[in-house]
Parts: sequence; C-alpha cells; structure tokens
Amino acid sequence: MLRYVADDANSGSIVEAAIDDIEILDIESNVSVQDLRVNISAGIYPNPANSIVSLDFHLSSSVNGSLEIIGSLGQVVYSQNAQWSAGSNHISIDTRNFANGIYRVLLRSEGIQTILPLSVLHD
Repeated sequence: MLRYVADDANSGSIVEAAIDDIEILDIESNVSVQDLRVNISAGIYPNPANSIVSLDFHLSSSVNGSLEIIGSLGQVVYSQNAQWSAGSNHISIDTRNFANGIYRVLLRSEGIQTILPLSVLHD
C-alpha cells in the first residue's frame, strides 16, 4: 500500500505536489482465485407460488449443501441441510404457511452460492 498526501495547512497558499518516480522491488505475487470444482445451475417454479414451490438444480459433483428461504425483512422462513448428489436434484417446499411477498432462495455449497427470487401469492 502506498499513501501520498498533499495538504494545504494555511489558507491562501497554493499547494503543489508531484511524484516523479516510484519503483517497487522484490515483491511476491500471491494473488490467486479459488478453484471452484462445483458448478450449480438452478430453476424454481411456479413463480409466483401458491401452495408448493419446486426447486430443480443440477450439480457437477456431490456436495454437502444448504437451502434457505429468506423473507424481505431478513427472517429465515425455511432451512434445510443436505447431501446433494451429482446431476439433477429436486426439492418441493410447502409455501402455504408463507406470507404473501418476495423471498430469496439461497443454495449454498462448498464456497459457492446461488440466489433465486421467489414470489408467494396465495389465492
């Protein structure tokens, strides 16, 4: 990190500041990006949901994961931890006790997260 400050301590004066040359020698480059071994693609239907919502998602490998449905005020209204298999997965969730509104569906596994919007609208 480099910080350079030019400041006018007295009113009525002119501040001039310049940097002519900066050289950084012998620095290690430890910048990397975590290798994501799990890919997830997901869909939710029907949306808006009335009584049941279905969540279908596909994983590139088996993982331990979690599913949360979060309301607009940040409250968790549904939570599930599970071992999901590689390939297609399906979860059905009863939404009859959810209030009408907008929710976020969070699928998490091994450092990745997918967020899907969900609307609940009862007849």
